[in-house]
Amino acid sequence: MLNDKMIKSCRHPATSGSNRVVITSCKVLKLFTTVRYLKFTQLVFLILRRTVRGSTVRYSGDVSVNDELTMSFPIAAKRLYVDGGFKFLNVTRQFDWSCPDWSPGDAQRLWAYNLHYFDCLRQTDLDDRQKLALVSLWIAGNPQLSRPAWEPFPTSKRIVNWIFYFKSCRERGVFIPQPVLVSLYEQVLWLEKNLERHILANHYFENLKALAFSSAFFAGRNSSRWRQKAGRGLVAQLAEQNLGDGGHYERTPQYHSLMLENYLDLYNVVNHNRHLFETSLYEALQFAATGALTFLADIVFPDRKIPLFNDSAFDVAPDFDELESYANRLLPGQMFSPDSCGTADSTLINKPHSGFYGYRQAQDMIVVECGAISPSYQPGHTHCGLLSYELMLAGERVIVDSGVCEYEPGQLRQIVRSTRAHNTVSVDGADQSEIWGEFRVARRAKAVSADISRVANRVLFCGSYAGFYGVKGGVTHTRKIELVVDENNANIAQLDIADEVLGSGCHLVESFVHFHPDILLKDNGDGTIDLVGKSRRSMQFAVNNDVDYRIEKSIYCPEFGLQLKNQCVVMSLRGTLPCQLSYRITMQ
Repeated sequence: MLNDKMIKSCRHPATSGSNRVVITSCKVLKLFTTVRYLKFTQLVFLILRRTVRGSTVRYSGDVSVNDELTMSFPIAAKRLYVDGGFKFLNVTRQFDWSCPDWSPGDAQRLWAYNLHYFDCLRQTDLDDRQKLALVSLWIAGNPQLSRPAWEPFPTSKRIVNWIFYFKSCRERGVFIPQPVLVSLYEQVLWLEKNLERHILANHYFENLKALAFSSAFFAGRNSSRWRQKAGRGLVAQLAEQNLGDGGHYERTPQYHSLMLENYLDLYNVVNHNRHLFETSLYEALQFAATGALTFLADIVFPDRKIPLFNDSAFDVAPDFDELESYANRLLPGQMFSPDSCGTADSTLINKPHSGFYGYRQAQDMIVVECGAISPSYQPGHTHCGLLSYELMLAGERVIVDSGVCEYEPGQLRQIVRSTRAHNTVSVDGADQSEIWGEFRVARRAKAVSADISRVANRVLFCGSYAGFYGVKGGVTHTRKIELVVDENNANIAQLDIADEVLGSGCHLVESFVHFHPDILLKDNGDGTIDLVGKSRRSMQFAVNNDVDYRIEKSIYCPEFGLQLKNQCVVMSLRGTLPCQLSYRITMQ
């Protein structure tokens, strides 16, 4: 299902012995360029993690549980366990209750991670007998230091899910055996010694969240220490990870949604147990949650789903409606009405800190990405998508980001992160930034400017960045987008996109536009392409410059484990910089 040009662009030429030294030097330079962005403390913990062997923890005796703890039920999980198997990432595997395989060798790492999260404990159609049996099987089948069970990230997710479930059991009079509680206690003690300070970002936040939950669930001296450590860390991370417009600093809508769920979970336990936690944490969580939900309401499409910028896919994080409902349960009167998103009122989307800009009117919407690669020390979820955009017309997704299918190393991962997988411009086939590995970025594109405004019935966006590390001449790409809005209903009537590439020398400039699989393209052969969708509005794509264009096969990955065929218009121009190319989309 992969485009031949995509595959070819990701291959490396055969190397002779005389070239190996050069290639090795390039790899060293790439690694150095990547590492130099790390925080000093991050680098120290990375070295320690690679050189110091992990140790186990043991706790003897009974553990005490805080009987006064109160919490609301979190967002329920979708059906993860059904018909004798677990379904994660669109892949279902049967579960052998007599001899479960907790680390299937042929499963993707992220699939195995999901198995150890225990989100299924939030699945409402599983009974207590099944849930407690799964917990006991996990304890028996996963000794300390086994992987991926005891990696810090899945351990953090599992601790929180177990606590939510065990608290529910105690409220309903369901007995939790002491050995199960001891196992949970040991997991927290182990996590405390293995916080992911070498990764930071959302991983470290999950670690601190697990410590905060544990400090409220358990009683005793260790709980006080966990609470102090989690409280200080969370207040600092909330200040660092939340941008001035409410967006999360990784600038990835999927992770923004996941982090919003984290804020709400933490607010859940802190607000219900105010006597345990500092006021500073309560206030920081309330501020972060309200800002993050406001941000999400502004950037979700009228279909209530997120844009697929960077490492974003549907059905990984809770959707907007679930997050909004959870927030309204926890903060009644402080959030939104059920129809707060996608109303009839036209709205400019202007998120300068996060780099998201656009326009929404009823069932029409466009959103453009032009934010910095962030955080600089952990850009693992970054794609080469600066000045890319997604477009919905009449409630139908028309132009789409290619999404993400998997986190496994290899060709597909490289493709979906590449420039040509996004609705933006490439120069000489190069990527905006030097992406490599599953989650690495070396030399990086830099956003220069972005602005959006509305004058009468026109919406104007202009943004630019400097990038293309592998191209000589100091390349800068500037994109201007002009929306003509219907004077009667404020719907999008026309979209003009003009790209200017500055630099020096002769280069090949290509512009890519990826269409949703439901949009059929009919090339009229005169520079115009009819776009046929499910809605009644007629649409036409027109190349405005004297440039070559072609229609290619591409891939669309709206969910993990899902690849769909779609079509991409590629406009190309070879010439001396500076050069311009543009196109227009009209609707009736």
